[in-house]
Amino acid sequence: MSGRPMRTVIVRVFAGAAIVFLLVCAGLLVAAWEALGKGPDAARRAVMEASPQWGDGVFENPEPLWNDFLGMIRTGMNVSPVANPSQDVPVVTGDRSRFAKPPGSGLRITWLGHSTQIIEIDGVTVITDPIFGGRAAPFTFAGPAPWYAPPIPLSELPPLDAVLISHDHYDHLQVETIQEMATWDTRFVVPLGVGAHLAYWGVPDDRITEVDWWDTLQLGDVELVAVPARHASGRQVFDQNRTLWTGYALRGPQHRVLFSGDTGLFPGLTEIGERLGPFDVTMFEVGAYDRAWPDWHLGPEQAVRAHRMTKGRLFLPIHWGMWNLASHGWTEPVERVLVEAERWDVLTYVPRPGESFEPDGPPALNRWWPDVPWQTAEEHPVVATRVPPDGEPTPAPDPNLRPERCPPLRWTAPDVAPEEQAVQVGALTATLLLCAYEEQPPNGPPTVIWWSLGDQQQRTVPDDNWIEPRPFVGPTFARVLGPFDGQHSLVLERHDYGWGHPRDEVHVVDPQGAVSRVCEEVTGVRASLVDGALLCEETDPNGFVDSDLLVMRRTWRVEGAELVHYGAPRAEAEHDQWPCDADARVQTVDPATLAAGPEIVVTKGTRVAALAVREDAGGAPLFLARLGGQEVWIRGLRQTCVD
Repeated sequence: MSGRPMRTVIVRVFAGAAIVFLLVCAGLLVAAWEALGKGPDAARRAVMEASPQWGDGVFENPEPLWNDFLGMIRTGMNVSPVANPSQDVPVVTGDRSRFAKPPGSGLRITWLGHSTQIIEIDGVTVITDPIFGGRAAPFTFAGPAPWYAPPIPLSELPPLDAVLISHDHYDHLQVETIQEMATWDTRFVVPLGVGAHLAYWGVPDDRITEVDWWDTLQLGDVELVAVPARHASGRQVFDQNRTLWTGYALRGPQHRVLFSGDTGLFPGLTEIGERLGPFDVTMFEVGAYDRAWPDWHLGPEQAVRAHRMTKGRLFLPIHWGMWNLASHGWTEPVERVLVEAERWDVLTYVPRPGESFEPDGPPALNRWWPDVPWQTAEEHPVVATRVPPDGEPTPAPDPNLRPERCPPLRWTAPDVAPEEQAVQVGALTATLLLCAYEEQPPNGPPTVIWWSLGDQQQRTVPDDNWIEPRPFVGPTFARVLGPFDGQHSLVLERHDYGWGHPRDEVHVVDPQGAVSRVCEEVTGVRASLVDGALLCEETDPNGFVDSDLLVMRRTWRVEGAELVHYGAPRAEAEHDQWPCDADARVQTVDPATLAAGPEIVVTKGTRVAALAVREDAGGAPLFLARLGGQEVWIRGLRQTCVD
């Protein structure tokens, strides 16, 4: 066969494969179209954009979510052999007759599995995140399938005063369930933006109430409060974090209940307890967790901690026992919850799916799940980022934590014993391990900081999960400054170049050994001590330093727990000429009106200089730059070289 016919065959084969692929994609899109939901209209969008939680086109967490992408791949390939039950899960079936008589105590909870529960509180009945059959996915033929049918059919629910939706992920918001409930005479309470999905699925707009964090509304004698959470949202690739996520507190004349929705651990849980607690019962999610994504969900131990932070009396673990949504064993969440609850003397009850109980007098705990292998917290720790370590009870010091060698990195093992450098400030001693490796990591070898106070056990700052490089993450670089503020405090600076989450942080250790983070919300931060004051210089607050040609440097002065502007922002050019071979069109800006100006063309070798910088209303930098012979105002100059 000649070369031309062979090429023709190859082209036809690839063209046919491409057509088949596109047809399959189109078929999947058609199958999922309705379940994907719908984006907000202009009126809803205006309310969303007015929220304090809205920024840069999406809703944002006060504490961003951290992910170890390589770790996700590793754990995804190592699923527990008991991730799914091998026998039927025992459930308690029933119908609406169960609810004919009000609870004697005034508070009754019926857990239907995962995050669906009926809450009867002081004469008001609500249901949370109703899921009645179907997969946790946009398809009817693919995705996590439930392990049992709904213990109580949707048609047998009691009259509801409200349906509470925490967010729009598929395991909490299901199109088939909402469509069947759309004609019910009840109110749907949802976070900002989620109402667009419900309206698209047939719920009348006048029965949809969208709430922001700390919004309140009255349900009979019960006050409903939307509370903050640390999570995310989205039903498809292009709507990530375009709707809000929330939990709910219900406060009646006699009882108080907290439903977390989905959340990771965050300091704001304490505020929820202070403002709205104490709670007769808290319902925190305990399943679907992994050390590679520790901020998305609580996990067992941190759920118990969240219960304590919010001043709960009885703890009801939820978000487990219905779907396989992670790599751990299916009974592991509740096994670890009971261990942690015993450690902290937390009253806990674990009902069977479909079981009703009254928290004022819960029955004795019945271990209704099978005894199968599971990993302990020590074997698979889940520790949220940006949250101070837990308080009492204090575990015994672990002598193995003292660093006698550098940790192995994912690409190489340590070469030699580390060189140590000690910095003494009053009773505080900081030890730096200067590591060396057989094969240097891409950003150079890491430095590990440990510190001690008098004779106390040495420790990392703020803990070994953050400062010590982990095998599948990246190295940490650190240095010590001090003393600071005349009180013999240590200033510790770290730069983490881990995969997918470059971060810089500055920590202060006071003379009593208490650790606090400052300047942790930025990348490209450097600490300095000037005339006894701690300054943090922030570089490029709207992007990474190595991907911009023009950057803004801004300095903050640390005053207690606050950051105060110190001096005017400065503009700098990372390169003195355009480094790309390709031409680029750059959009200029009118500095008076911020309207778009004419485009200019930048070619290879064009001289680049930063002359001045100012911030627009949203804090984004506007640069006065000299590009060749032209002086123009631009929003920024990204290094986008095209081969």
